[in-house]
Amino acid sequence: MKKSQTSAGSIAVFVILLALFMVLYLLFLPPKDRANLLGENKTSEDTNGNNGGTTASGNVLLTQSLGLLKPFEKETSTHEIDSVQLFLKDEPMTEDLATSISVSKSMFSTETKQLRFNIDDLTNLNKVTLFFLVTQAKGELIIELNNIEIFNGKASGLQDVTLPLGVLKESNTLTFRVSSASFFSKNVYSLNNIKLRESFELTNTKEL
Repeated sequence: MKKSQTSAGSIAVFVILLALFMVLYLLFLPPKDRANLLGENKTSEDTNGNNGGTTASGNVLLTQSLGLLKPFEKETSTHEIDSVQLFLKDEPMTEDLATSISVSKSMFSTETKQLRFNIDDLTNLNKVTLFFLVTQAKGELIIELNNIEIFNGKASGLQDVTLPLGVLKESNTLTFRVSSASFFSKNVYSLNNIKLRESFELTNTKEL
């Protein structure tokens, strides 16, 4: 038993002396060699990114991995929103005003014609066009919308006249007449298939 205790004490002293020697060896080594031996240069290179292709201006104080990002596997809640505008479209509507009319003017007589029409939706009204076919023409044709002149000139063939939106009302009147004729002559216009084309900009704000 005494011999075993002596052997254990000798080993302990040897280990202590070996550790002391290693510490003294590291202390007296040059700083560069000591860093290589302890692996500090490799750590510094990895931190500064010299071997990884990324350059950092200072030491990294904290790094953290966010982990793997995945889409939500649980069913998400739904929210109802107000109705939104789905589409806009221009919807035309054609109205027959008259099959045929004739207007004339001479020194002794004047013949005019009036056509009336209504517009139900002035808010969404986009464009209104008057169409007619001229079968007889002499002089100049004059057209008035609500007592405001909108056309004055010669017309022939299939004629179209755009009505100004600012003059239109819910109830409207078109007046047709011709210019004054020379002495002992007569100006006359005959018009067929008089139609009105109304275009409305309709907005659908409901779900289909």
